[in-house]
Amino acid sequence: MGILGSALITSDFAGTASTQYDNTSQAGLAAQSGLAVELSAMRNVSAFTSFPCGAFSGTLAAPGARSSYAGTATYYPSGSNPTALTCSGSTLGGSTPPATATVLSTGTAPHGTPTTMEVQIAVATTSTPAAALGYALYTSNALNLSGAATVSNSSGNTANAYSGGTMTCGTGDTIPGSVTSYVVVSFTGSCSIGGLTASGQVTLANSATVNGNLISYGGPLTMSGTTEVTGTATETSGNIGLSGSADIVGNTAASGTITIAGGATIGGTKTPNDAALTSQTMPAAVSFPVLNPSDVTWMLQGWTVIDVPNSSYTCAQYFVSNTNGAPDPFQTAISTLGSKTVFDAETCNPSYTRSQTFQFAADTVLEVQTLTTAGSDAFASTTATHHDFSLLASPGTACSAANVAVTVSNQANFASSLTVFVYSPGQVSYANSPSMTGQITACGGITGSSSFALTFDPSASGEIPGSSSVTAPTVSVINKFVT
Repeated sequence: MGILGSALITSDFAGTASTQYDNTSQAGLAAQSGLAVELSAMRNVSAFTSFPCGAFSGTLAAPGARSSYAGTATYYPSGSNPTALTCSGSTLGGSTPPATATVLSTGTAPHGTPTTMEVQIAVATTSTPAAALGYALYTSNALNLSGAATVSNSSGNTANAYSGGTMTCGTGDTIPGSVTSYVVVSFTGSCSIGGLTASGQVTLANSATVNGNLISYGGPLTMSGTTEVTGTATETSGNIGLSGSADIVGNTAASGTITIAGGATIGGTKTPNDAALTSQTMPAAVSFPVLNPSDVTWMLQGWTVIDVPNSSYTCAQYFVSNTNGAPDPFQTAISTLGSKTVFDAETCNPSYTRSQTFQFAADTVLEVQTLTTAGSDAFASTTATHHDFSLLASPGTACSAANVAVTVSNQANFASSLTVFVYSPGQVSYANSPSMTGQITACGGITGSSSFALTFDPSASGEIPGSSSVTAPTVSVINKFVT
Protein backbone atom coordinates (compact mmCIF):
# COMPACT_ATOMS: atom_id res chain seq x y z
CA MET A 1 0.00 0.00 0.00
CA GLY A 2 2.86 2.34 0.84
CA ILE A 3 4.48 1.69 -2.50
CA LEU A 4 1.12 2.23 -4.29
CA GLY A 5 0.52 5.51 -2.43
CA SER A 6 3.97 6.76 -3.37
CA ALA A 7 3.34 5.89 -7.00
CA LEU A 8 -0.01 7.72 -7.02
CA ILE A 9 1.58 10.87 -5.55
CA THR A 10 4.36 10.75 -8.15
CA SER A 11 1.81 10.25 -10.92
CA ASP A 12 -0.29 13.20 -9.73
CA PHE A 13 2.78 15.49 -9.64
CA ALA A 14 3.80 14.43 -13.14
CA GLY A 15 0.27 15.17 -14.45
CA THR A 16 0.22 18.60 -12.82
CA ALA A 17 3.66 19.44 -14.22
CA SER A 18 2.53 18.29 -17.68
CA THR A 19 -0.58 20.49 -17.50
CA GLN A 20 1.43 23.53 -16.36
CA TYR A 21 3.93 22.96 -19.15
CA ASP A 22 1.08 22.64 -21.65
CA ASN A 23 -0.49 25.88 -20.44
CA THR A 24 2.84 27.71 -20.66
CA SER A 25 3.43 26.39 -24.18
CA GLN A 26 -0.06 27.54 -25.15
CA ALA A 27 0.74 31.03 -23.88
CA GLY A 28 3.92 31.15 -25.96
CA LEU A 29 2.11 29.90 -29.04
CA ALA A 30 -0.62 32.48 -28.47
CA ALA A 31 1.98 35.29 -28.26
CA GLN A 32 3.55 34.10 -31.51
CA SER A 33 0.12 33.94 -33.13
CA GLY A 34 -0.48 37.57 -32.17
CA LEU A 35 2.81 38.58 -33.80
CA ALA A 36 2.00 36.58 -36.94
CA VAL A 37 -1.46 38.16 -37.30
CA GLU A 38 -0.10 41.69 -36.87
CA LEU A 39 2.82 41.13 -39.27
CA SER A 40 0.42 39.71 -41.86
CA ALA A 41 -1.77 42.82 -41.56
CA MET A 42 1.26 45.08 -41.98
CA ARG A 43 2.39 43.23 -45.09
CA ASN A 44 -1.01 43.47 -46.75
CA VAL A 45 -1.31 47.28 -46.93
CA SER A 46 -0.56 49.33 -50.03
CA ALA A 47 0.46 52.49 -48.16
CA PHE A 48 2.16 53.05 -44.81
CA THR A 49 -0.77 55.18 -43.61
CA SER A 50 -2.86 51.97 -43.43
CA PHE A 51 -0.47 50.14 -41.09
CA PRO A 52 -2.36 48.69 -38.07
CA CYS A 53 -1.40 50.85 -35.11
CA GLY A 54 -1.81 50.71 -31.34
CA ALA A 55 -3.53 47.89 -29.42
CA PHE A 56 -4.64 44.57 -30.88
CA SER A 57 -6.03 41.34 -29.41
CA GLY A 58 -7.49 37.97 -30.37
CA THR A 59 -8.29 34.43 -29.27
CA LEU A 60 -7.32 31.01 -30.56
CA ALA A 61 -10.37 28.87 -31.32
CA ALA A 62 -8.58 25.60 -32.18
CA PRO A 63 -9.71 22.58 -30.06
CA GLY A 64 -7.86 22.55 -26.76
CA ALA A 65 -6.17 25.90 -27.39
CA ARG A 66 -7.63 27.74 -24.42
CA SER A 67 -5.54 30.87 -25.04
CA SER A 68 -5.58 34.48 -26.24
CA TYR A 69 -3.19 37.28 -27.12
CA ALA A 70 -3.03 41.08 -26.74
CA GLY A 71 -0.37 43.54 -27.78
CA THR A 72 0.64 46.84 -29.35
CA ALA A 73 2.27 48.03 -32.58
CA THR A 74 4.43 51.15 -32.34
CA TYR A 75 6.14 53.00 -35.22
CA TYR A 76 9.17 55.32 -35.34
CA PRO A 77 10.47 57.74 -38.00
CA SER A 78 14.09 57.85 -39.12
CA GLY A 79 16.66 59.82 -37.17
CA SER A 80 18.57 59.58 -33.90
CA ASN A 81 16.44 58.65 -30.85
CA PRO A 82 13.16 59.22 -32.71
CA THR A 83 9.86 59.83 -30.92
CA ALA A 84 7.12 57.30 -31.63
CA LEU A 85 4.63 58.30 -34.33
CA THR A 86 1.05 58.95 -33.22
CA CYS A 87 -1.69 56.56 -34.34
CA SER A 88 -4.68 57.89 -36.27
CA GLY A 89 -7.38 55.69 -34.77
CA SER A 90 -6.59 52.05 -35.46
CA THR A 91 -4.15 52.85 -38.30
CA LEU A 92 -0.94 54.84 -38.51
CA GLY A 93 -2.16 57.63 -40.82
CA GLY A 94 -0.17 60.88 -40.85
CA SER A 95 2.30 62.12 -43.44
CA THR A 96 5.53 60.75 -41.94
CA PRO A 97 6.65 57.31 -43.15
CA PRO A 98 8.02 55.02 -40.44
CA ALA A 99 11.52 53.63 -40.62
CA THR A 100 11.14 51.04 -37.84
CA ALA A 101 8.41 49.42 -35.77
CA THR A 102 8.11 47.37 -32.59
CA VAL A 103 5.34 44.84 -32.01
CA LEU A 104 4.72 43.37 -28.54
CA SER A 105 2.38 40.40 -28.06
CA THR A 106 1.44 38.75 -24.75
CA GLY A 107 -0.09 35.28 -24.84
CA THR A 108 -2.14 33.87 -21.96
CA ALA A 109 -3.61 30.44 -21.14
CA PRO A 110 -5.67 29.17 -18.14
CA HIS A 111 -3.52 28.45 -15.10
CA GLY A 112 -0.32 29.12 -17.02
CA THR A 113 2.24 31.93 -16.95
CA PRO A 114 1.69 34.71 -19.58
CA THR A 115 4.41 34.95 -22.21
CA THR A 116 5.39 38.22 -23.91
CA MET A 117 7.26 38.26 -27.21
CA GLU A 118 8.68 41.22 -29.13
CA VAL A 119 9.54 41.63 -32.79
CA GLN A 120 11.59 44.52 -34.15
CA ILE A 121 10.87 45.53 -37.74
CA ALA A 122 12.53 47.60 -40.46
CA VAL A 123 10.17 49.42 -42.81
CA ALA A 124 11.28 50.40 -46.31
CA THR A 125 9.08 52.65 -48.42
CA THR A 126 9.11 53.84 -52.02
CA SER A 127 8.98 57.62 -52.46
CA THR A 128 7.68 59.23 -55.64
CA PRO A 129 8.38 62.97 -55.82
CA ALA A 130 5.55 65.25 -56.92
CA ALA A 131 5.76 65.55 -60.72
CA ALA A 132 6.09 69.33 -60.57
CA LEU A 133 9.26 68.98 -58.50
CA GLY A 134 11.02 67.23 -61.37
CA TYR A 135 11.40 70.55 -63.21
CA ALA A 136 14.06 73.22 -62.76
CA LEU A 137 11.34 75.81 -63.38
CA TYR A 138 7.68 74.97 -62.85
CA THR A 139 4.68 77.28 -63.01
CA SER A 140 0.99 76.80 -63.68
CA ASN A 141 0.98 80.26 -65.28
CA ALA A 142 3.43 82.39 -67.31
CA LEU A 143 7.15 81.63 -67.59
CA ASN A 144 9.04 84.67 -68.84
CA LEU A 145 12.77 84.51 -69.60
CA SER A 146 14.69 87.46 -71.05
CA GLY A 147 18.07 89.17 -71.04
CA ALA A 148 20.28 86.10 -71.44
CA ALA A 149 18.62 84.04 -68.70
CA THR A 150 20.48 80.75 -68.33
CA VAL A 151 19.33 77.45 -66.88
CA SER A 152 21.94 74.69 -66.51
CA ASN A 153 22.05 70.96 -65.79
CA SER A 154 23.88 69.53 -62.80
CA SER A 155 25.27 66.04 -62.28
CA GLY A 156 22.41 63.59 -62.83
CA ASN A 157 19.81 66.35 -63.20
CA THR A 158 18.41 67.54 -66.53
CA ALA A 159 17.01 71.06 -66.32
CA ASN A 160 13.53 70.81 -67.83
CA ALA A 161 10.94 73.60 -67.64
CA TYR A 162 7.14 73.63 -67.41
CA SER A 163 4.78 76.47 -68.21
CA GLY A 164 1.01 76.28 -67.86
CA GLY A 165 0.63 79.78 -69.28
CA THR A 166 2.30 82.11 -71.75
CA MET A 167 6.01 81.48 -72.19
CA THR A 168 8.61 83.88 -73.53
CA CYS A 169 12.16 82.98 -74.46
CA GLY A 170 14.33 85.53 -76.22
CA THR A 171 17.88 86.42 -77.19
CA GLY A 172 20.50 84.57 -75.19
CA ASP A 173 17.98 82.64 -73.10
CA THR A 174 18.94 78.99 -72.67
CA ILE A 175 17.26 75.88 -71.23
CA PRO A 176 19.22 72.64 -71.84
CA GLY A 177 16.27 70.36 -71.08
CA SER A 178 12.85 70.03 -72.63
CA VAL A 179 10.13 72.65 -72.29
CA THR A 180 6.47 71.73 -71.77
CA SER A 181 3.93 74.46 -72.55
CA TYR A 182 0.13 74.40 -72.39
CA VAL A 183 -0.47 77.54 -74.44
CA VAL A 184 0.67 79.16 -77.70
CA VAL A 185 4.46 79.24 -78.04
CA SER A 186 6.33 82.04 -79.81
CA PHE A 187 10.12 82.03 -79.49
CA THR A 188 12.27 84.72 -81.08
CA GLY A 189 15.84 85.91 -80.92
CA SER A 190 18.44 83.28 -80.17
CA CYS A 191 16.36 81.39 -77.61
CA SER A 192 17.73 77.83 -77.23
CA ILE A 193 15.93 74.92 -75.58
CA GLY A 194 16.53 71.16 -75.47
CA GLY A 195 13.11 70.05 -76.73
CA LEU A 196 9.51 71.25 -76.90
CA THR A 197 6.08 69.78 -76.20
CA ALA A 198 3.26 72.28 -76.75
CA SER A 199 -0.52 72.10 -76.62
CA GLY A 200 -1.01 75.04 -78.98
CA GLN A 201 0.50 76.50 -82.11
CA VAL A 202 4.27 77.02 -82.23
CA THR A 203 6.09 79.89 -83.92
CA LEU A 204 9.90 79.93 -84.12
CA ALA A 205 11.50 83.07 -85.54
CA ASN A 206 14.92 84.70 -85.95
CA SER A 207 17.49 82.18 -84.71
CA ALA A 208 15.46 80.25 -82.11
CA THR A 209 16.71 76.67 -81.72
CA VAL A 210 15.17 73.47 -80.41
CA ASN A 211 18.06 71.09 -79.70
CA GLY A 212 15.91 67.98 -79.75
CA ASN A 213 12.44 66.87 -80.73
CA LEU A 214 9.42 69.15 -81.15
CA ILE A 215 5.78 68.09 -81.01
CA SER A 216 2.80 70.43 -81.28
CA TYR A 217 -0.73 69.30 -80.49
CA GLY A 218 -2.45 72.54 -81.47
CA GLY A 219 -1.04 73.62 -84.82
CA PRO A 220 0.26 75.06 -86.92
CA LEU A 221 4.05 74.86 -86.60
CA THR A 222 5.70 77.82 -88.32
CA MET A 223 9.45 78.35 -88.64
CA SER A 224 11.30 81.28 -90.25
CA GLY A 225 14.68 83.04 -90.24
CA THR A 226 17.53 80.74 -89.28
CA THR A 227 15.52 78.69 -86.78
CA GLU A 228 16.39 75.03 -86.32
CA VAL A 229 15.00 71.82 -84.85
CA THR A 230 17.82 69.30 -84.51
CA GLY A 231 15.51 66.32 -83.91
CA THR A 232 12.12 65.35 -85.32
CA ALA A 233 9.14 67.70 -85.69
CA THR A 234 5.53 66.52 -85.37
CA GLU A 235 2.30 68.49 -85.78
CA THR A 236 -0.82 66.50 -84.76
CA SER A 237 -3.42 69.15 -85.49
CA GLY A 238 -2.46 71.27 -88.50
CA ASN A 239 0.23 72.22 -90.96
CA ILE A 240 4.00 72.67 -90.84
CA GLY A 241 5.48 75.58 -92.74
CA LEU A 242 9.16 76.52 -93.15
CA SER A 243 10.57 79.66 -94.76
CA GLY A 244 13.83 81.61 -94.91
CA SER A 245 16.70 79.37 -93.84
CA ALA A 246 14.71 77.35 -91.32
CA ASP A 247 15.88 73.76 -90.88
CA ILE A 248 14.49 70.56 -89.41
CA VAL A 249 17.32 68.02 -89.21
CA GLY A 250 15.20 64.95 -88.51
CA ASN A 251 11.96 63.52 -89.83
CA THR A 252 8.80 65.62 -90.12
CA ALA A 253 5.17 64.52 -89.84
CA ALA A 254 1.90 66.47 -89.83
CA SER A 255 -1.82 65.83 -89.89
CA GLY A 256 -1.96 68.63 -92.49
CA THR A 257 0.42 69.90 -95.14
CA ILE A 258 4.20 70.34 -94.98
CA THR A 259 5.50 73.28 -97.02
CA ILE A 260 9.03 74.56 -97.62
CA ALA A 261 9.85 77.99 -99.04
CA GLY A 262 13.06 79.89 -99.80
CA GLY A 263 16.18 78.13 -98.56
CA ALA A 264 14.43 76.14 -95.80
CA THR A 265 15.34 72.44 -95.50
CA ILE A 266 14.14 69.20 -93.96
CA GLY A 267 16.88 66.60 -93.60
CA GLY A 268 14.72 63.56 -92.87
CA THR A 269 11.53 62.11 -94.27
CA LYS A 270 8.37 64.18 -94.78
CA THR A 271 4.97 62.67 -93.95
CA PRO A 272 2.11 65.10 -94.59
CA ASN A 273 -1.64 64.43 -94.17
CA ASP A 274 -1.09 61.68 -91.62
CA ALA A 275 -4.61 61.14 -90.27
CA ALA A 276 -3.36 58.85 -87.52
CA LEU A 277 -1.75 61.83 -85.79
CA THR A 278 -5.12 63.45 -85.04
CA SER A 279 -5.83 60.82 -82.37
CA GLN A 280 -2.81 61.89 -80.32
CA THR A 281 -3.47 64.22 -77.40
CA MET A 282 -1.37 66.44 -75.17
CA PRO A 283 -0.26 64.70 -71.97
CA ALA A 284 -2.31 65.61 -68.88
CA ALA A 285 -1.29 68.79 -67.12
CA VAL A 286 0.97 68.50 -64.08
CA SER A 287 -0.58 69.78 -60.85
CA PHE A 288 1.00 72.37 -58.58
CA PRO A 289 1.96 70.57 -55.34
CA VAL A 290 0.49 71.83 -52.07
CA LEU A 291 3.29 72.07 -49.49
CA ASN A 292 2.21 73.49 -46.16
CA PRO A 293 3.39 71.21 -43.33
CA SER A 294 2.22 71.90 -39.79
CA ASP A 295 4.71 72.49 -36.98
CA VAL A 296 3.93 69.03 -35.62
CA THR A 297 4.67 67.43 -39.00
CA TRP A 298 8.01 69.23 -39.20
CA MET A 299 8.97 68.14 -35.69
CA LEU A 300 7.99 64.51 -36.31
CA GLN A 301 10.53 64.51 -39.13
CA GLY A 302 13.30 65.76 -36.88
CA TRP A 303 13.13 69.52 -37.48
CA THR A 304 13.34 72.20 -34.82
CA VAL A 305 10.63 74.84 -35.26
CA ILE A 306 11.07 78.51 -34.31
CA ASP A 307 7.90 80.61 -34.45
CA VAL A 308 8.06 84.27 -35.43
CA PRO A 309 6.60 86.47 -34.04
CA ASN A 310 7.17 85.17 -30.54
CA SER A 311 7.48 86.45 -26.97
CA SER A 312 10.82 88.10 -27.82
CA TYR A 313 10.37 89.47 -31.32
CA THR A 314 7.82 90.89 -33.70
CA CYS A 315 8.23 90.31 -37.43
CA ALA A 316 9.75 93.78 -37.84
CA GLN A 317 12.24 93.17 -35.03
CA TYR A 318 13.33 89.73 -36.27
CA PHE A 319 13.87 90.63 -39.94
CA VAL A 320 15.74 93.94 -40.14
CA SER A 321 17.50 95.51 -43.11
CA ASN A 322 20.14 97.27 -41.03
CA THR A 323 21.73 100.36 -42.57
CA ASN A 324 25.23 99.28 -41.57
CA GLY A 325 24.72 95.73 -42.81
CA ALA A 326 24.86 94.28 -39.29
CA PRO A 327 23.10 90.92 -38.88
CA ASP A 328 19.54 90.87 -37.62
CA PRO A 329 18.19 88.19 -35.23
CA PHE A 330 17.33 85.90 -38.16
CA GLN A 331 20.81 86.12 -39.66
CA THR A 332 22.37 85.56 -36.23
CA ALA A 333 20.16 82.51 -35.62
CA ILE A 334 20.90 80.76 -38.93
CA SER A 335 24.65 81.24 -38.49
CA THR A 336 24.65 79.34 -35.17
CA LEU A 337 22.21 76.50 -35.87
CA GLY A 338 23.14 73.07 -34.55
CA SER A 339 20.43 71.11 -36.38
CA LYS A 340 17.97 71.50 -39.23
CA THR A 341 15.47 74.23 -38.38
CA VAL A 342 12.20 75.70 -39.65
CA PHE A 343 11.51 79.39 -39.09
CA ASP A 344 7.71 79.61 -39.12
CA ALA A 345 7.10 83.28 -39.97
CA GLU A 346 4.12 82.95 -42.30
CA THR A 347 2.68 86.35 -41.29
CA CYS A 348 5.98 88.17 -41.90
CA ASN A 349 7.16 90.05 -44.99
CA PRO A 350 10.97 90.37 -44.73
CA SER A 351 12.48 93.00 -47.04
CA TYR A 352 16.25 93.39 -47.32
CA THR A 353 17.22 96.46 -49.33
CA ARG A 354 20.90 96.70 -48.37
CA SER A 355 23.84 94.36 -49.01
CA GLN A 356 23.75 91.75 -46.26
CA THR A 357 25.14 88.26 -45.73
CA PHE A 358 23.13 85.17 -44.83
CA GLN A 359 25.28 82.28 -43.59
CA PHE A 360 23.61 78.93 -42.88
CA ALA A 361 25.09 76.53 -40.32
CA ALA A 362 22.44 73.84 -40.97
CA ASP A 363 19.61 73.00 -43.33
CA THR A 364 17.03 75.77 -43.03
CA VAL A 365 13.42 76.37 -44.05
CA LEU A 366 11.96 79.89 -43.99
CA GLU A 367 8.18 80.18 -44.17
CA VAL A 368 7.04 83.75 -44.86
CA GLN A 369 4.21 85.62 -46.53
CA THR A 370 6.55 87.43 -48.91
CA LEU A 371 10.31 87.97 -49.24
CA THR A 372 12.21 90.75 -51.00
CA THR A 373 15.98 90.98 -51.39
CA ALA A 374 17.21 93.94 -53.41
CA GLY A 375 20.69 94.77 -52.23
CA SER A 376 23.33 92.39 -53.59
CA ASP A 377 22.70 90.00 -50.72
CA ALA A 378 24.93 86.94 -50.35
CA PHE A 379 23.69 83.51 -49.23
CA ALA A 380 26.11 80.72 -48.31
CA SER A 381 26.95 77.95 -45.85
CA THR A 382 29.05 78.91 -42.84
CA THR A 383 31.57 76.15 -43.65
CA ALA A 384 32.49 73.94 -46.57
CA THR A 385 29.61 71.67 -45.53
CA HIS A 386 26.75 71.73 -48.02
CA HIS A 387 23.37 72.92 -46.70
CA ASP A 388 19.84 73.31 -48.05
CA PHE A 389 17.78 76.49 -47.85
CA SER A 390 14.07 76.21 -48.65
CA LEU A 391 11.91 79.31 -48.97
CA LEU A 392 8.14 78.76 -48.74
CA ALA A 393 6.30 82.01 -49.49
CA SER A 394 2.57 82.15 -48.74
CA PRO A 395 2.29 78.35 -48.41
CA GLY A 396 -1.26 77.10 -48.07
CA THR A 397 -2.80 80.00 -50.01
CA ALA A 398 -4.63 79.79 -53.33
CA CYS A 399 -2.72 79.98 -56.60
CA SER A 400 -2.50 83.61 -57.70
CA ALA A 401 -0.90 85.27 -60.71
CA ALA A 402 -1.64 88.68 -59.19
CA ASN A 403 0.70 88.56 -56.19
CA VAL A 404 4.51 88.62 -56.33
CA ALA A 405 5.52 86.60 -53.28
CA VAL A 406 9.30 86.43 -53.87
CA THR A 407 11.49 89.14 -55.41
CA VAL A 408 15.24 88.60 -55.79
CA SER A 409 17.27 91.27 -57.60
CA ASN A 410 20.45 93.38 -57.80
CA GLN A 411 23.01 90.59 -58.13
CA ALA A 412 21.84 88.50 -55.20
CA ASN A 413 24.17 85.52 -55.05
CA PHE A 414 23.60 82.04 -53.67
CA ALA A 415 26.88 80.17 -53.23
CA SER A 416 27.20 76.71 -54.77
CA SER A 417 27.56 75.33 -51.22
CA LEU A 418 23.86 76.08 -50.77
CA THR A 419 21.00 74.31 -52.57
CA VAL A 420 17.93 76.55 -52.71
CA PHE A 421 14.28 75.58 -53.14
CA VAL A 422 11.90 78.48 -53.81
CA TYR A 423 8.20 77.65 -53.55
CA SER A 424 5.10 79.80 -53.71
CA PRO A 425 1.47 79.70 -54.85
CA GLY A 426 2.13 83.30 -56.00
CA GLN A 427 4.68 84.77 -58.41
CA VAL A 428 8.47 84.59 -58.16
CA SER A 429 10.66 87.22 -59.84
CA TYR A 430 14.43 87.13 -60.35
CA ALA A 431 16.23 90.02 -62.04
CA ASN A 432 19.60 91.77 -62.42
CA SER A 433 22.10 88.92 -62.41
CA PRO A 434 20.90 86.74 -59.52
CA SER A 435 22.33 83.22 -59.55
CA MET A 436 21.65 80.08 -57.56
CA THR A 437 21.69 76.28 -57.47
CA GLY A 438 18.29 74.67 -56.90
CA GLN A 439 14.82 75.01 -58.39
CA ILE A 440 11.79 77.30 -58.48
CA THR A 441 8.22 76.08 -58.17
CA ALA A 442 5.65 78.89 -58.35
CA CYS A 443 2.00 78.52 -59.28
CA GLY A 444 1.44 82.21 -60.08
CA GLY A 445 4.30 82.63 -62.55
CA ILE A 446 8.08 82.90 -62.87
CA THR A 447 10.18 85.74 -64.26
CA GLY A 448 13.90 85.38 -64.85
CA SER A 449 15.61 88.34 -66.50
CA SER A 450 18.86 90.28 -66.86
CA SER A 451 21.35 87.40 -66.73
CA PHE A 452 19.35 85.29 -64.30
CA ALA A 453 21.26 82.01 -63.81
CA LEU A 454 19.97 78.76 -62.32
CA THR A 455 21.74 75.41 -61.96
CA PHE A 456 19.14 72.70 -61.42
CA ASP A 457 19.34 70.63 -58.23
CA PRO A 458 16.09 69.22 -56.76
CA SER A 459 17.58 67.84 -53.54
CA ALA A 460 16.32 70.61 -51.23
CA SER A 461 12.67 70.14 -52.17
CA GLY A 462 12.87 66.50 -51.12
CA GLU A 463 13.23 67.59 -47.49
CA ILE A 464 9.76 69.16 -47.42
CA PRO A 465 7.05 66.91 -45.91
CA GLY A 466 4.47 66.14 -48.56
CA SER A 467 6.85 66.67 -51.46
CA SER A 468 6.72 62.96 -52.22
CA SER A 469 4.01 60.33 -52.15
CA VAL A 470 5.21 57.32 -50.19
CA THR A 471 3.71 53.94 -51.10
CA ALA A 472 4.47 50.23 -51.26
CA PRO A 473 5.97 49.66 -47.77
CA THR A 474 8.13 46.58 -47.26
CA VAL A 475 8.24 45.02 -43.79
CA SER A 476 11.31 43.03 -42.67
CA VAL A 477 11.81 41.34 -39.29
CA ILE A 478 15.24 42.16 -37.88
CA ASN A 479 14.89 40.67 -34.37
CA LYS A 480 12.46 38.48 -32.42
CA PHE A 481 12.68 37.39 -28.79
CA VAL A 482 10.83 36.63 -25.55
CA THR A 483 10.91 39.63 -23.21
